[in-house]
Amino acid sequence: MASRIKDDTSWYDPFGDLYMALVSKSAQQSQGQFFTPVNICDLMVLCTQTEEKMTGQRMGDPTCGSGRLLLAYHARNPENYLIGEDINRTCCLMTVCNMLIHGCVGEVICHDSLNPGNFVDGWKVNPMLTWTGIPTIKRMNMKEYRAGRNLPASPYIIRKTMLAGSRKHKTDSLLPLQAVFKM
Repeated sequence: MASRIKDDTSWYDPFGDLYMALVSKSAQQSQGQFFTPVNICDLMVLCTQTEEKMTGQRMGDPTCGSGRLLLAYHARNPENYLIGEDINRTCCLMTVCNMLIHGCVGEVICHDSLNPGNFVDGWKVNPMLTWTGIPTIKRMNMKEYRAGRNLPASPYIIRKTMLAGSRKHKTDSLLPLQAVFKM
């Protein structure tokens, strides 16, 4: 039974399905909202999959909607840092809730992903899950958002290096964002 649960790659997006059922097609079209079908999300994840499971990586979706692509990725590649971005606050909150109930670690940013300097709101989802096992949401302010662009690749990497006794933290190079924010 435990091996069956461990290898389970199914996921469900209750918030996206409910939103799509309640919001009219004309309202969706006027806002440019077309949620990616579940089968397409799974196909996209399968296309990026390698034989070796990658952990400690960052995976971003610049138009996350309800977070379907992030959930599909997390189901097949757990222990990665997920970043969802959307211009619509309702979509961001659906992604936060989906990530919370699926045990994903990452952040959701409400802004125009084509203009990252235009930060509106943000949330860190399950930032302490790897240490405490307790699901949490932490609101992100502009200062944290800017500082977060130079964080280590993933909390999983930090924990592994700390457990190994190494205090070195690898950082991602984000030169384009540094130029935008004049860091």
